[in-house]
Amino acid sequence: MLSLLSQTVNSTTPISICLLPASYGTLLAMKLRILQLITDLEIGGAPFMVRDLALGLHADNRFDVHVACLAPPGHVARELNSRGVTTHCLNAKSPWDFRVFYRLAALITRFQPNILHCHLLHANVVGRLIGSALNVRHIIATVHTAERQKLWHLTAENLTCRLSRLTVCVSPSVRDHLKLHAHISDRYLKTIHNGIDTQKFINATPADLTQFNLSKNIPTLIFVGRLDPVKSVDQIIQAVSQLNQQNHPCQLLIVGDGPERMSLEKLTNNLNLTDRVKFAGMKTDVPSLLKAADLFIQPSKTEGLPLVTLEAMAAGIPIVASRTAGIIDLLDHQKSALLTPPGNQNSLTHSIQQLLTNPTQAQKLSRTAQQHVLKNFSSQAMFHAYTDLYQNLC
Repeated sequence: MLSLLSQTVNSTTPISICLLPASYGTLLAMKLRILQLITDLEIGGAPFMVRDLALGLHADNRFDVHVACLAPPGHVARELNSRGVTTHCLNAKSPWDFRVFYRLAALITRFQPNILHCHLLHANVVGRLIGSALNVRHIIATVHTAERQKLWHLTAENLTCRLSRLTVCVSPSVRDHLKLHAHISDRYLKTIHNGIDTQKFINATPADLTQFNLSKNIPTLIFVGRLDPVKSVDQIIQAVSQLNQQNHPCQLLIVGDGPERMSLEKLTNNLNLTDRVKFAGMKTDVPSLLKAADLFIQPSKTEGLPLVTLEAMAAGIPIVASRTAGIIDLLDHQKSALLTPPGNQNSLTHSIQQLLTNPTQAQKLSRTAQQHVLKNFSSQAMFHAYTDLYQNLC
């Protein structure tokens, strides 16, 4: 047995782990070194998923986990460090800052991970290239969205996917998308759903929305996420304008930030909605904000398996969302939410009006959605799926 192990190690693993322990039992008892690599650690769905997975690994004595990002430090990086997870920020100044290749190579050489687990396109490509060059034995990449706007992303995934053992898809929609549009063989793909701490949202205390100068007497819609064109937040603002003109008063709280914020604020001003649409910016008390609102709105053009949708489901808030990749893996039209065709402004407005004027239907949909997320999308289920994968690989 030791002879076989020695041959395997000498031929496939980094030199720094070639010294075999005194017994095979000791070898099995060694912690698996996991390096989680992501493009950035700012506030967002994929960074939160990496955070939750890393914290679970950190608390499990079977694993030694480090987290790295290509970008400078962000909110999630600081949170991980404060909670005891070693975090490395490689400080890339732009997507074309090739110094990050050398910094990642130095990190891998020091840490010698048994598994390099990459997340998001830039980290997937860089991690696959550098990890394979340094003979990291097990490389995994996770794709978090069904990207349609930038076709070169799909080409990059296709050209590098064979440098990793497999590519994890966060939903069936993402898996189908990679097979159809990136032309990646199904044998390289595996689906593992994202998960959340459901109890944190079920038990949250509703926030006081008057802190944002919102009225207590008008139904509140809420959007949570990055202010990016793919999220179609402008359609929610247009819907609020139409509904108020039709004597269905409502107000909107926008939680998040991003490149489209200025144009969305300009649209709000042009529609004379500054008293009905409020921009909260980045917030960490999302469970309480979701609990305080009346409807969650998500008209995205495309998603992967959006954590914020899972969070809204767990919080028990009725949902109006687009019928698009990622979202259709979570919600059924007229069973757990109202789903509208992406980009259809009239359908979005009508669906919001329908739930505002029919609270019985809204409550029925939210209860069904909450039961679904509790049963199928817990953070524990996600954690066990990944740790089983890690141990099977090694």
